[in-house]
Amino acid sequence: MTDDFLPITAIDHLELYCGNARQAAHFYDHGFGFAPVAYSGLETGNRRAASYVLTQGAIRLVLTTALGPDDAIARHVHLHGDGVAVIALAVPDAAAAYRETTARGATGVVPPSEAGDGDGALRFAAIRAFRIGIESRTRAATGILLYCSIAEHRAELVADSGINAKVADAAWGEAMATLIAEIRAGRPGNGIVQAVEIAGRVLATHFPRSHDDTNEIPDRLIEL
Repeated sequence: MTDDFLPITAIDHLELYCGNARQAAHFYDHGFGFAPVAYSGLETGNRRAASYVLTQGAIRLVLTTALGPDDAIARHVHLHGDGVAVIALAVPDAAAAYRETTARGATGVVPPSEAGDGDGALRFAAIRAFRIGIESRTRAATGILLYCSIAEHRAELVADSGINAKVADAAWGEAMATLIAEIRAGRPGNGIVQAVEIAGRVLATHFPRSHDDTNEIPDRLIEL
C-alpha cells in the first residue's frame, strides 16, 4: 500500500466570506449557540478585513468581511453572496502538502508561509479547489462551468476572467433560472441542456467565433 501523499488529520475551520461579518457572528452566536472566541480587525492591526472566530464543540467558523470594496473578499461576496470560501485542513506538514498537490496539478494560491506571535507559530499554504477546472485553461480565459446540486436544488455558473470582463452577472439569469426550475421538476438533464444553449447565445454575442477557434477544454459531465 502506497503512502498517502496528503494525510489530512482534521478540518481545522471553515471561513465564510460575508457582507456583514459582525451581524453574521451575532446570528450564529444567538441563533445557533456558537461561542465567539477571537477577533481580528482594525483594532488588532488588520487593515484588510474583519474576522470573527466562533466555535461549537469541534466546529470552528471564521466569518470575514472585507474592509474595502475593491478587495477580492468583497468581490467574492458581490458575485456569490455569503458562503464558504476557505476550507482549512490540518496536515502534518503544510509545505509538503502544498508541494505534493501542486505537483499533481493543483493551482497554488498561497505558497508555504508562517505567521506567529508569542503564543506560537502557524505554518500554512493554500491551493485553489472550486474553480481549478477552468481558470487559465484557455488562451483568452473564456471557459465556463455549470455546477449543480440536485439534492439542494441549487446551481451556479462560474465564468473565467475573460468572460467576466465583458459579461455582467445578470446576463446568466435566464440560464440559471431555467436550470434550477428543471432540477426542481426532476429533469436535471433537460435543465443542463437548456442552460448550455442559453449560455451559448450569451457568449456568441460577446465572443463571436473566429476562424482559428478550437475547443480547448473538454465538453463533459462530471458527477461527484
